[in-house]
Amino acid sequence: MTAVGEVVSYRGQPYELLRFEAYTRRDGIPSTVIVWRTNCATCGAEFEATTSARLDKFKPRRTCPDHRGTLRFEGGGRVAWKDRVQETEPARLQPGQRPFAPTVAYVGARR
Repeated sequence: MTAVGEVVSYRGQPYELLRFEAYTRRDGIPSTVIVWRTNCATCGAEFEATTSARLDKFKPRRTCPDHRGTLRFEGGGRVAWKDRVQETEPARLQPGQRPFAPTVAYVGARR
């Protein structure tokens, strides 16, 4: 078991164990979660992350609440998702072309 103040590294990011907290699962069974302190992998801001008390399942959040969902891995490196997405112009219809709008999604009963 780990002790308060211990530092664990995950994908090169250090996590300091702050405390253990009691937690009640949805099915009513009492459990324990661990609260860690780390810095956001995107902006560097300090934040707290919680994980299961089972360290074999240790997979903590790497980003602060402001940057959730912006961190993606590509080729082993860190890439901000918003930097990868390119805005494109909407498709324009050619003269005489009708927009695609199916009138019947399913023929017969769904299986």
